[in-house]
Amino acid sequence: MDASFDWSVPLMNSFFALLLVLLALGARFLFSIDSKDTIVSNREWVELPVRETMIISQSNEFSCGPAAILNALKFGRKVAALRDLGNSDSDRIKTIISEYGHMEHCKTRRSRFTPELRSTDLCQIVSEIRTRYNLPELNGLELNRLPGETSQSFVSRVHKLLGSSLMMGEPPIVHIHAECAVWKNQRKRFEWDSLCGHYVTIIAIQKHLPPNAECFSMEIVDSGDKRRKTLFVFDSTRDFIAMGSNGRWLSNRPFLSVAGPGLNLLTSRQEWSSRSEIYLMYAVYKRPDR
Repeated sequence: MDASFDWSVPLMNSFFALLLVLLALGARFLFSIDSKDTIVSNREWVELPVRETMIISQSNEFSCGPAAILNALKFGRKVAALRDLGNSDSDRIKTIISEYGHMEHCKTRRSRFTPELRSTDLCQIVSEIRTRYNLPELNGLELNRLPGETSQSFVSRVHKLLGSSLMMGEPPIVHIHAECAVWKNQRKRFEWDSLCGHYVTIIAIQKHLPPNAECFSMEIVDSGDKRRKTLFVFDSTRDFIAMGSNGRWLSNRPFLSVAGPGLNLLTSRQEWSSRSEIYLMYAVYKRPDR
């Protein structure tokens, strides 16, 4: 044996080889801890195939209602109704406004889809359109908290209502509303004031909720900027009062709050110190028994 042989080189190579093996095993262990379950559960959605180029945009700031109706018909594959309403998206919006925006059952028939249009009026218009084309009837419901309802049961009920409709191929139309706290000089106090509402169409929703969930995610198509948006729906821990679909003010966190990128509904124009809330007020959806 050559006494001059340097054993440090093979020993060093063996050391580095062992170190690389240990690092690889450690990395595999680190990134595999519950990764499969976490990713799969978080990505299980009830979803309709929608590209942003397919989204119908509103023709002006007051036509989000008709656009939401058309998007629901389009992504619910009600092709015959869409074709009969007009040759283009803008024509279809005009048809809905001119033929259905002034019907006698609409309390706001004088204003043609101004911000005064109430959710119940929109639901009636949806019913008239669907009756005309022999489509299954949809239901309208204010999504307020029921007496004695806990956060978990409130979230579960609204999630099930929206998800069941989507599972049956009927994208729900929801009314998202915003309000902020403003100073009232006469009363010398802050009071809640309504800002605006916006109608959007749900195209995807979290499929399953974990036990005792107090939130869920859903995806909507926004006719205002023709974008898909992921929204986070949750039961706020901060108390607030809010205006319902009939104009009445309800207390004790009456609706689920909504948050998401690109969703401000005039809240960004308020004073930095002013508190604001965006909430899920109303839904037009298909019940399982219809």
